[in-house]
Amino acid sequence: MERMMIRRLFYVAAVVAVTLCARSYHAALSISNIQLTDTTLAFDIAGTVDVVGDYGQNQLYLGELGNTSWVNSYSAGIWTDGGGTVTMVGAEVNSLGAGDYAIIGGPQSMIVGDTIQGSFSLTGSFNAGSTTTSNWVVSAGYSTKDFEALPDPNTITGSAVPEPSSGLFALILAAAAVIRRRR
Repeated sequence: MERMMIRRLFYVAAVVAVTLCARSYHAALSISNIQLTDTTLAFDIAGTVDVVGDYGQNQLYLGELGNTSWVNSYSAGIWTDGGGTVTMVGAEVNSLGAGDYAIIGGPQSMIVGDTIQGSFSLTGSFNAGSTTTSNWVVSAGYSTKDFEALPDPNTITGSAVPEPSSGLFALILAAAAVIRRRR
């Protein structure tokens, strides 16, 4: 009886791991190739916008929710447009009482279904060790006029792409579950 329970638990854990991993890889907008040092920030962003806030509809906000300690100072960033239906033209990093974030803006408002693709880079002074870039999210605009945090948790449209090792781990768990089930 106990052996059967362990087998079921292992199978359920494998299914949950694979499901969560698959959901992460299919985020609407994906932040990838994040490189944050004490003097530089660079990343790629690509995908489809699936939610837009009521305000700031021409801007994307990227960062770790609630983290106020990774930006010291910065100079304006460079956005290299790689295609998509929305053209972004400016990029910078800001520090707000409720969170530090990168901001990418353009001349037109985004709508659900717009696609974005490009690269961001800038120099400045950062506390690279005080943020976990795998926890970064991106929001399109913000939901209230008096925003309390950017990125806005109510308008999240994407996240950092998980490390390949997490996908490999989920695949190994799934394979082990299949093997155990066959026995």
